[in-house]
Amino acid sequence: MNFLKKLFRLGMHARVSLNSAIPVRFNEDITSRLKAVSENTGIPVSQLVRTATEHYLQQIESSGAVTVALKEKSVEYKIQRTKKLRTP
Repeated sequence: MNFLKKLFRLGMHARVSLNSAIPVRFNEDITSRLKAVSENTGIPVSQLVRTATEHYLQQIESSGAVTVALKEKSVEYKIQRTKKLRTP
């Protein structure tokens, strides 16, 4: 939790124009975990999600690959998929 407080204070919370909204749904477990971190750190849930998303995108861009575990409705096990990013 201390890391998140430092990250928030060091500028990851910079005020920017947030003119684009993306509706995202989370399962109850993730929602409650986000709320717990928010309550413990004082960082709003929306900022935690933005910061985590920015961090994840940086990882994707630096590695050139995306790996996502998908749970197919017709399949009861998780499938690991990796996709390489196209370079211009």
